[in-house]
Amino acid sequence: MKTIETARDILPPGQKAVVFFTRGEKLEIRKDGTGSIGNYKTSTTRLDEMDKVIVYLKEEVNKARIFVGDYEANSPSPQNNRRIIHFSHLKEIGSTDSHWQVFSHSRQSPFVYI
Repeated sequence: MKTIETARDILPPGQKAVVFFTRGEKLEIRKDGTGSIGNYKTSTTRLDEMDKVIVYLKEEVNKARIFVGDYEANSPSPQNNRRIIHFSHLKEIGSTDSHWQVFSHSRQSPFVYI
């Protein structure tokens, strides 16, 4: 598997993605690559502009597995004012040694749009 430094390194020019940090809680990946991640306080309008979903799955102190898939839809979460994001074709494409803030070009937010 390849080592990826930042989320922007993954995305082809002209595409938009939402990038999520998770330790695996509220992440569901089915064998066919469909699934969901949630629950996030975000704009449905902004989500619907996305082409891709990138998942930064933190499993070790200095290591995260990276997955990419197609954004499909979002739905209400049982928690007020939050959304569950649905994807398809999610595949593990590599890993990163980059800290979340470096990988996502963000501060403390658990998700970022790129």
